[in-house]
Formats: sequence, structure tokens, C-alpha cells
Amino acid sequence: FVSVPTVGAAISLLMGNFVKDLREIGIVKTLRFNLRYFGWKAGWRMPVLISRRTSLKCLGGSVTVPAGMGFGKVRIGFHPNSIVDFRYERSVWDVTGHVEFQGKCRLCAGCRIVAGGRLTFGERCCFVGLSRIIANDSVTIGDDSLFSWDIQIMDTDFHRILDSAGRWVNPPRPVVIGPRVWMGCKCTVLKGVSIPEGSVIAAGTMVVSSLHKPSAVYGGNPVRELRSDVRWEF
Repeated sequence: FVSVPTVGAAISLLMGNFVKDLREIGIVKTLRFNLRYFGWKAGWRMPVLISRRTSLKCLGGSVTVPAGMGFGKVRIGFHPNSIVDFRYERSVWDVTGHVEFQGKCRLCAGCRIVAGGRLTFGERCCFVGLSRIIANDSVTIGDDSLFSWDIQIMDTDFHRILDSAGRWVNPPRPVVIGPRVWMGCKCTVLKGVSIPEGSVIAAGTMVVSSLHKPSAVYGGNPVRELRSDVRWEF
């Protein structure tokens, strides 16, 4: 059994270290990002901070944040701890679709965001680094969720598979990750998957089909329920 007093408080610990982040801001990149997506009226607040080690490959599509969001509530490309070598790990922003940040969010060093569809980050969600999120259709990530390093989430197979009649048999399908999900390192979540509230996904798990029982531990390949009625702590 794993307990937690307040999930939000746990994740806020990882989202701290603000002074160190200030030293690593890419000033020009941060200005480009905020002015491009929010214009002068809201962009001057700089709600999104971009690290100097982040590649802004494509500043296309659109980004939304809550009205009046303050300085640095979303941070992209900063390092959380020694797991990720900030000096060498580059984050990538490649967006032609729509990205919505519903509140505070941290996408740490080495995270690659590729969104031609819709990508939604809930409040206080955090990826500690070296992860890839690919949204060709729709990827939704719930509030207070925490993701370890080397996570891959994708709603597409990239290449089309056609049947004998020429019909497309593997189109993209939405991925929905509920609130308060904790995912261990080196996990993969594939298209069409939903993960319920409070789930704990063990390291190295490949989630290829939807999970249904909330507040349970899942692991293995193929994935299976390992324990039920749990709560997790940071």
C-alpha cells in the first residue's frame, strides 16, 4: 500500500528550484514563444519559460493557457535533477496543431513535443525528462500526474497500413491519461489507450490497451493489474 497526503504538494516539490531555472532561461526563445502564441497583450507576462537548450523546431498551430496565467507557470526544457544531463539533452517543440496547458506544467530536459493534432496538459503535471509525446489526433493528460524519464506516448503508428481493398486500417486514435497517474521510467503508451485516475504504471510497461480499474498498480508486457486499492506518494 502506498499513501500520499496531497498529490499537488508532492508534485510541487519537483516543480521547485525556480532560481536555478532562471539562470537557464533562453531569453530570445522565451520571447519568441510567448509573443508568437499569446501576442503582446498576454505575452508580456511570459507564462511559458523556454530553456536555452530547447529547439523550437516549429512554432506553428496554437497554444492556450488559463486567462491571466503568471510568469513561468509552464516550463519547457529545464532539468529537475541529476537523472538528466542538462548540458547535452535537448528538448524539442514541433507543433502545428493545438496545445492546451490547463495550469502549471513542467516538461523537463530532453522532452520532445510533436503535435499535429490536439495535446492537453492538465494542471500540475510533470515529465521529468527524456520523454516523447506525439499527438497526431488527440492526447490528454490529467491533473497532478507525474511521469518519470524515457516515457513515450503516441496516438499514431506513423505509417499507414492498408488492407487488400486499399482501406486504411491503422488510423490515429486518442490517448487519455487520467488525473493523479504516476508512470515509471521507460514506459510506452500506444494509440487508443485510456488510463484511469490514480493508476500507477510500473517501469518498463507497454500499455497497448485501455486500463479500467482506478487506483491500481499495472505492469508487465502485456500489461496486467498487479495490485488494487492504492494511492501513491512522491
